[in-house]
Amino acid sequence: MSPMEDVLFWMGANDGVYNAKTGYLFLQQKLHQRAVDVDPGCPICRLKDESIDHLLMRCDVVKACWFDSRLGVRVDSQQRFPLFLQLLLRDLDDEGVAEVQSLLYAVWEARNRAVFDERRVDWREVLAHVASFRVPTVEEAQTMVASAATVRRWVRPARGIVKINVDAEVGRDKLAGYGMVERDNNGEIMASASMYPIMVLSPTIREALSLR
Repeated sequence: MSPMEDVLFWMGANDGVYNAKTGYLFLQQKLHQRAVDVDPGCPICRLKDESIDHLLMRCDVVKACWFDSRLGVRVDSQQRFPLFLQLLLRDLDDEGVAEVQSLLYAVWEARNRAVFDERRVDWREVLAHVASFRVPTVEEAQTMVASAATVRRWVRPARGIVKINVDAEVGRDKLAGYGMVERDNNGEIMASASMYPIMVLSPTIREALSLR
């Protein structure tokens, strides 16, 4: 046998050379077509086969995300995703482009949780994830600084008593998150908890529910 030098070979292309076309994600439908034993259905809605077009724009759950996001996009199911994305980005400013990137990433993460953790996908949780990526505007940052300046100092409870503090925040999209911390009279943390944002109208209600 004559010695041969080791070379990198991309299995996705016949000539072994990587290119963008063969580097696309293998979703359930594509894996099924390649004789991989997987369910070709969309793991998010479980109604139709999963493809790039379906996952990122045609899936009913994802449609709700596009429409109820800050972008307020109504998806045309007859379009292919590349054209949909091209037309969408054409008229957006930097903040809008960032929103699109965040939404697509959140959808992909939700899809992976559905595939690997068998978690049901809720469009409100996807949008809550999108909201967590956002950088506050100047006005929002000023409001947060002003609010922080008026926060009262923590007052310790009497000996033998524990104190539970809760806080919640409701955004402009009506999605809320909350946290709680339990401390003794020495200020030592005994327990704490938090929850991803959910749909709720009142921070008072959210704070009350955090005590459950």
